[in-house]
Amino acid sequence: MHRLISEYSKKLQESAVPKMLFFAHPGGIINAETVAWCKEALPNLKTVDIGDGIHYLQEDNPHLIGRELATWIAELD
Repeated sequence: MHRLISEYSKKLQESAVPKMLFFAHPGGIINAETVAWCKEALPNLKTVDIGDGIHYLQEDNPHLIGRELATWIAELD
């Protein structure tokens, strides 16, 4: 499992494919340290702070997530 995650992480760090990361506070899996690493290490990444949340971010702020996704997708063209 460690090898698979490490290889995937390396590919994400090398890829110019657009990426989007939603995060919340305090966050359950993605904490402030992880967000900082992602911003530093992952090229072509847009991050969106959705405010308060722990694990089910789509339930914590669904309208913001929907708007941000729609805008991001439209900007990809």
